[in-house]
Amino acid sequence: MTRPRKRRGTENAQFRQRIPADVRDTVRGLELQLPVGGATVSKHISPKATHIELSLAVPSRDKAEAGMRNAAVSAYLAKLYDKLRSTGSPITLSHEEATMLAGHVYRAWSGGRAAEDVRGRLIAEHGVDLAANVQEGLPNMWRSLEDSALAGQLEVVPLADKLTGPQGVKIDRPSQEILAHANKVALGLAFGKQARNSAGDYSPDTDAARFPAPRAVNTKASQLASSLTPDALFVAWQSNPEQKVRIAQSTVRAYHGVVTAFAQFLAEKRHCKTSEIECSTITKAEVRAFADERLEKGNGVTTVNDRYLAALKSIFGWAAERELLTANPAEGVRLKGEKKGRRAEKVFTDEEAKALLSHATRYKRASANEGRKTAAAKRWVPWLMAYTGTRVGEMAQLRKQDVRRKGERWAIRVTPDAGTVKTKDEWWIPLHHHLIEQGFVEFVNDAKAGHLFLDPNPKGYHPDAPFTRTRDPRGILGPLRALQNRLAEFAREVVTRKTVDPNHGWRHTFKAKGRKPSLGIHPVVLDAIQNHAPRTEGEDYGSGDLFDAMVEAVDKLPRYNVD
Repeated sequence: MTRPRKRRGTENAQFRQRIPADVRDTVRGLELQLPVGGATVSKHISPKATHIELSLAVPSRDKAEAGMRNAAVSAYLAKLYDKLRSTGSPITLSHEEATMLAGHVYRAWSGGRAAEDVRGRLIAEHGVDLAANVQEGLPNMWRSLEDSALAGQLEVVPLADKLTGPQGVKIDRPSQEILAHANKVALGLAFGKQARNSAGDYSPDTDAARFPAPRAVNTKASQLASSLTPDALFVAWQSNPEQKVRIAQSTVRAYHGVVTAFAQFLAEKRHCKTSEIECSTITKAEVRAFADERLEKGNGVTTVNDRYLAALKSIFGWAAERELLTANPAEGVRLKGEKKGRRAEKVFTDEEAKALLSHATRYKRASANEGRKTAAAKRWVPWLMAYTGTRVGEMAQLRKQDVRRKGERWAIRVTPDAGTVKTKDEWWIPLHHHLIEQGFVEFVNDAKAGHLFLDPNPKGYHPDAPFTRTRDPRGILGPLRALQNRLAEFAREVVTRKTVDPNHGWRHTFKAKGRKPSLGIHPVVLDAIQNHAPRTEGEDYGSGDLFDAMVEAVDKLPRYNVD
């Protein structure tokens, strides 16, 4: 695979690759849509072009990003060339491949029902019983093959299948001659075996071992996979237009972390660089070993299955569906283990919850170097999560316009317009009276328009941004991730237990408290507050606007009394 180039007169890295001679005439004149850093670049191939050149829209000094963009373009072109070859130009067989294909001929004609079917048809068409007269039958049969199957461009299939309408790939003329000779040898050996069998000799077949084991010929999926490292495959997956519609940006970030960790794991085990790992060589055993390693590092069974393995299955499965890989190496890999009690470990204890909320209530801006909005986030976001059960990002990206009255009740709106929402939904949550009493509404009213806890960076996204900075024209995701990290560090100052997430723990805790029978909150309403999907189709009926029911539910939630 080619490497990015530096062209005089520009700082951006360039892609330059020779167009293979066998598809050059077909590619010339095409208008290609090439994936470059999450965007699609139109490239017209001139009638005399011998190479494809274009800017990778990233500085050449950013070698990692330039390399991944270069790989994505190369993978796209490899797939294009594959399609052009399979629909028109013939392929070239190696001698080993030709001998392997001849093995199909030998096995089909040397015995068994397939041989009997062939024999019967040949007797009917040529009046020759090959088993009875090998020396006479072989020349006659071979002339028939040369006059029909080998005329023009031969199709690569077992000759037994050729009698029932083959569907194969075309090979070039030199390969036809190599295959013709290999098939002639195979037929001679097969007819010899039939003759021995007819004479009562059924000794072990030593000729069968001369033919290589059956495999796919010139498999383009394997060729393409060999050009894909895990990072390059991730770029191809992320750049696909489908992901921008279906996959949340937070999921893209999480998947990238998994792919990176997996590639590093493989590099350590194989004693190589991550750039030397070919996706086509990854095995189920290696995926399983990675899962075991995640478990040994303290992750729970559910986390490994639902985070790490789910990400690998999704990305490798996507590649297999599009024939970038011949199989999904993560398919069927899943850890088994006792899950009882794991959910409880993710819930804050009463002491932890009160300690964290007290820590937030007492917090004052550490120094002039700390942003005022960051300090405000440490004061209010833990309380907001405690009374709403929302994700940290959904509260950290709140804007002033997202806090207002809905009817008679103050409420907050969770919306993708503010940044990123995993489900891409928008919904309202009533504010708990304790939040109002603490002065949250006054804090909002005194705040400037826009985001309450972060300052968007209008230059957070540009064409040269590393691909891990997912498309973010509003400049919110970078500051949001930074704030989430600050909030996690802040919570860890008082909550040190590793089995509970310092931010996501509020989501589990809210659900655990809301399920107490004494509160009488319907599960559907509790799910609606947190925007959890209905567990059954029946629960989805009549679950339209539940805001009034949410108000009643929130009012039933007990207060957190802290110092």
